[in-house]
Amino acid sequence: MSDLSTAQALFAKAVHAHQGGNLEAALRLYEEALHHAPDRPSIVSNLATALFQLERFEAARELCLDVLARQPEDAALWVRLGNAQSRLQQPEQALRSYDRALAIDAGHVEALTNAAHLLESLGRAEDALARLDLALAAAPDHVEAHNNRGNVLADLDRFDEAIADYRRAQNLAPQDSLSRWNEALCRLYTGDFAAGWALYHCGWASGERGQRLRLALPQWEGQPGIAALLVWGEQGVGDQILFSTLLEDLSLRTPRIVVALDERLLPLYRRSFPALQFISLRDAPAFRDASHQIAIGDLGRHLRPDAASFKPRQGGFLRADPARVAALRSKLGGTDLRLCGLSWSSSNPRLGRFKSLGEADLSALAALRDVRWIDLQYGDTREQRRWLRKRWGLELAHADDIDNFSDLDGFAALVSACDQVVSVSNTTVHVAGALGIPVQVLLPRAAGRIWYWHHGRNDSHWYASCRLWRQQTPGDWRPVIEAVAATLHAAFNRTEPA
Repeated sequence: MSDLSTAQALFAKAVHAHQGGNLEAALRLYEEALHHAPDRPSIVSNLATALFQLERFEAARELCLDVLARQPEDAALWVRLGNAQSRLQQPEQALRSYDRALAIDAGHVEALTNAAHLLESLGRAEDALARLDLALAAAPDHVEAHNNRGNVLADLDRFDEAIADYRRAQNLAPQDSLSRWNEALCRLYTGDFAAGWALYHCGWASGERGQRLRLALPQWEGQPGIAALLVWGEQGVGDQILFSTLLEDLSLRTPRIVVALDERLLPLYRRSFPALQFISLRDAPAFRDASHQIAIGDLGRHLRPDAASFKPRQGGFLRADPARVAALRSKLGGTDLRLCGLSWSSSNPRLGRFKSLGEADLSALAALRDVRWIDLQYGDTREQRRWLRKRWGLELAHADDIDNFSDLDGFAALVSACDQVVSVSNTTVHVAGALGIPVQVLLPRAAGRIWYWHHGRNDSHWYASCRLWRQQTPGDWRPVIEAVAATLHAAFNRTEPA
């Protein structure tokens, strides 16, 4: 058998394994096929795709570079290279690779849409929009391009146009759940709650609401008179806390409520809601002592149909352990100094880098007098604290006996010990807001913003103690930090330490 015939036979087996989801077997077979036919474009392209799906982005990049050195006119391979470079956090190199693909094929839709996605993530929404317009000129029925164009238009605050693009995607692909989910978020962000909640369920099919529990109980549709309701948490801890703002109203409609949440929240919630029953999420599938069930995120449809239905509780609704609060405040010097918590990073795998401060200029915070800064960031922050001290002179006290990620009851006590909190949009904000602690929320301009920090507001529908501060230019945190520092200075000069 010739090398080409051998390569073709191996390639066919690789494609079969690839389509069957056996990526490791497909990878080995593609590599064997490539050994027999080193420059076969289809083999290279599929091998690069398999490496990408296995998140071996460095290997995918090296493969593409090696073949492109011999075949520089392969537009599809330039796109594969750009995709790998993008995932390796090499945005400028990725854009150059997409441009090389477009120099070969000006209407290459994947190059245009991928470049647009990358440009959007860099805060270059207008440039992203121009690429998507070219993509749709080449392929007017391209569902992903319409969907992405809607996202870019939403970033530009052109919300009616964004919804029109989401609707075009839906007309082209009636079963497309992602465009419906994006429309839901757009409508919720702009305060169109009735229409937004009606589409919020599409997050399950699009994979944006996490893993849906399959329970042998009927869905609650807001009807009165049921015996007992099981409410189960979804998405992350922050979302579970956010939607917990609805539990008090829910208890007025339903005599018995059982709430399944992340296990880390249980001590805090059992103290805060003594009339309700709380269980671990992992126990929810086996729970039988209820007549109906509902995901906590679906409560919004029944309890928050419009802006007027939001009445955030003054003072918050969660209660930290008072003994731990007092001990922490005494330990951290809160009898003589104002304590201000700081959280600067989000671990969200897709949006975290846009929401995080990165190397933002924090000198205005460091300049505040008679303030002890408290580390509220989760994870191992030793290196970051050293960097903040060296770069900006920002000294952060760290409570060594509290794990800000695992010990959420202890973390709530630490937050409650603070007079103020400054945080990017992460779990810290939800904890502080739910406890009623004044929190200055730092929000990105476009990519990375979250629907529940609603458009055009500097306060929160969800938490009375939140004040929202928004970037005016994507990636530029300095004016935000300076405004927050001025606000804290004014607040601290009006009050004495607790």
